[in-house]
Amino acid sequence: FSENNKKIAQQFALISFKLFRAIEPREFLEQNWKGKEKEQRAPNILKVIDSFNGLSNWVSMTILTAPNTNKRGKWITKWLRIADVLFELHDFQTLAAIQGALTANPVYRQKLAWKKVPARHAVKYEEFKVIFNPSGGHSNLRKIHRETAPPMVPYAGAFLKILFQIDEGASNKKDDGSVNFSKLMRLHT
Repeated sequence: FSENNKKIAQQFALISFKLFRAIEPREFLEQNWKGKEKEQRAPNILKVIDSFNGLSNWVSMTILTAPNTNKRGKWITKWLRIADVLFELHDFQTLAAIQGALTANPVYRQKLAWKKVPARHAVKYEEFKVIFNPSGGHSNLRKIHRETAPPMVPYAGAFLKILFQIDEGASNKKDDGSVNFSKLMRLHT
């Protein structure tokens, strides 16, 4: 890796870790990151989401505003190199933001620019597509999360999606008024 790409990835990882670490466990419950009082109930999750969206937009803009195909290809390659370092650093949150930008239609449709990307980086891109495949509730990514030794910054979007599905799919109480422990256990794991 070039030293610059490594330093950039390290700084992203530090920022991502700081944001993720600030999240309080209660912010993940009852879809606190949505609704009227989200700024009070889940301020740190909102910061993680805003950071993700800002970075993803920035990555897209660096590529799309490049003046020609060669430079767009170089930007795509640079972001893939940074993504590779992020994978080694176990920063899946920032990696997901970069991958999201690269798979977004405006960037993905830059076919001539993608042809300028060296084969080894194009292969990494395909590997990242498999990792971040949303099927099965991001099952590939969740498996990597489970198998990765700390330190790690997991991709919060995968957790939020799963928590949303659990929360929407089952009531807190059963028909007889008792607590739905099955739902609580799924939230716990």
